[in-house]
Amino acid sequence: MYFLKKGVVYDLAVILAGVKNCLGAKWKRIAESDIRYLINSVLSLYKENKNEGFISKLRDFLEEEMDLKSLQISKLYGLEIEEKKIKLVSKFPVDNVADKQIRNFKNPHLVNATFQLRKILNELIQEYGPIDEIQAELSANIKLNKFQRYLYKLDQKRREGLRKNYIELLGELAENITPMNLTKYELWEECKQTCPYTGAHIPISELFTDAVQIVYIQPWKFSLNDSHWNKALCLKSFSENVLECSPYEYFNTHNTEEWDVVVKRAARLFSNTKSFPSSYRKFKRFVKKHNHRDPLKHQLMDSNTLSRNLKTYLSQGVAKVGISPGQSTLMFIENRRLHQIFTPAVYENPQLDFRYHALLAYINSNRSKEYIELLASENKYHPSTNRVMFPEPYKGFQDDVEYHIHSVLVSHKKVNKLISSRKHKTKKGDQQFENLCLSVRGSLHKETILGKRTSPEDQQEAYHIRKNLDQIKTKKQVFKIVDPEIRGVVLEAIEEAGGFNGDSVPYKAFFSKDKDGYTLPKVFLPNKKGDQVPVKNVRIRETLSGVVKLKENINQYVNLRNNHHVLIYLNQDQEYCEQVVSFWEAIRRVRFDEPVFQLPEDGVEFVTSLQINDLFLLDLNETEFNFKHESKSFIAKHLYRVQKLSSKFYEFRLVHHNDMSTTESPHYIRINNFGHRKTGWLTHNPIKVWMNAVGKLSIKDETKEFKKPIKSYS
Repeated sequence: MYFLKKGVVYDLAVILAGVKNCLGAKWKRIAESDIRYLINSVLSLYKENKNEGFISKLRDFLEEEMDLKSLQISKLYGLEIEEKKIKLVSKFPVDNVADKQIRNFKNPHLVNATFQLRKILNELIQEYGPIDEIQAELSANIKLNKFQRYLYKLDQKRREGLRKNYIELLGELAENITPMNLTKYELWEECKQTCPYTGAHIPISELFTDAVQIVYIQPWKFSLNDSHWNKALCLKSFSENVLECSPYEYFNTHNTEEWDVVVKRAARLFSNTKSFPSSYRKFKRFVKKHNHRDPLKHQLMDSNTLSRNLKTYLSQGVAKVGISPGQSTLMFIENRRLHQIFTPAVYENPQLDFRYHALLAYINSNRSKEYIELLASENKYHPSTNRVMFPEPYKGFQDDVEYHIHSVLVSHKKVNKLISSRKHKTKKGDQQFENLCLSVRGSLHKETILGKRTSPEDQQEAYHIRKNLDQIKTKKQVFKIVDPEIRGVVLEAIEEAGGFNGDSVPYKAFFSKDKDGYTLPKVFLPNKKGDQVPVKNVRIRETLSGVVKLKENINQYVNLRNNHHVLIYLNQDQEYCEQVVSFWEAIRRVRFDEPVFQLPEDGVEFVTSLQINDLFLLDLNETEFNFKHESKSFIAKHLYRVQKLSSKFYEFRLVHHNDMSTTESPHYIRINNFGHRKTGWLTHNPIKVWMNAVGKLSIKDETKEFKKPIKSYS
């Protein structure tokens, strides 16, 4: 912490701590000026020899300048890189040793992303030659664990709900609905309508005026943190005092005796409430004592452990690798006026368009120290009078960004493997046993087990399922109850509760609660002795399609869950037909060494197959498409992925579009028939394409899938 507080980056702080460890008791007798000389000398050595030779130069410095012996130098720690010239590999290795290196990251999201990144980088090297430089950033989601991501999603939903309420309230107050006013109102509610710096009450009549301002808790100049957790309200008369210092720094410099009062007030104002369940996090930031991080160094080099591990891995194939935290990327979008590339909804929820990540990557690749310095000098809540226009990295930057973003072809992961196999070896005494373990890569069927029965009333066959009476919510479900006597007493209970509410069963019609919270049944059926037996479960009759028998000699059936693919073919009359193959059937074919894709008996000519995330070009009149003659921006408007599949119900969505709530063209297309109607196959003319890791499209011969050898698991 000693060197970190002096503004030294983490890696060098570790090395300097090792030097301090070498000196031992002598360190306490060193003057402050000599310590500063030591720090500057090590930093200079690192800058001059960071690519190679730094360790040897550091050893020479410690022996000559500090009069340290080899035994003392051995106490250094943090020097994990061996002293040898790093020879870059021509391609990132793909073998068991390299795979183990990636899996050692321990973070599942980062491991999967790195495997995909390795594939892309190797194809880029093969296509275009060696890579000179990589500029990257790790998503905040990767740095969080599963529980933290869950809390983050809950917090996002909470804030979205509050934001909708604030928009309505601002409308009622006849105030302009701007991001500034929405943020002010949110902070006003959070800090309980009180200025945390002065303790003064903030009336609603002054909230949206210049008398009340938004300030950064940890100054923008040093943090570049624009998150909600770094913002608070402050009276304008006091705001100038905390523009370039934290609350702790100001009060302990100018008004020491007031600091304890400020802390107690902040603890009360930023206490957790129902609307703001994480406000205590802001309180901890408000009272934070030390924040001496250099924003320029931090924004250009991420000190996170995962980022450093990834940088080490990438450095074996690329000479210059920089991984930034990405904290200020959004501010570059605002300053470079890149808000018109996507619709406003995308900037509020980036998950609606996959190309948004390409925009972040494009901005990150043009990041430099000069731009960070200029950004640090521009506080958007307190703009300077002589504000300088934010320069473009080069002439035509904005046009280039817009063109390339709209030319991005997004690929989606497609699961081709149906069965995973693993050999498990065990040893008992002198004997060694080997077991082959198989597992399917998906859900074969729904969990409910069905029984095939004949109704005693109408002698019709149907599938029966046992359900808790509390799960019966509609009139339709009530009349599906198999036993007529039980159905009768259930209807009587509903009548006693006031009858159906439209098509819904009235609340607490079948069960009630006593004062101790115990459940009391209301539906009874007499047994042979006349005793009233409570009815808690009933059998429901269901007419289902796509049901298969689970076991040969047992009356157990299951309802299939997923379809593996749909095969489109022409029959003898040259009519388009389909064959829907379930995941269950695909697994059966693999288990019995049959081809997964099979032409049916009435099939004459194979047309194509559809699987989830398959890519198709739609709404093109050409029967044959030449990718060389068309721009990627044109192709991107016609490139769709298969989203859902069922019988004569094929759903396609643009590859970059991820707003599942819209079903409007051109973002979404549905095919329900093989004709020339609005939702016809021939109308949209699907052409199946394949995309490699670097975004190149091609058309392949699908008939090879019929001849593809199947791995035997028998």
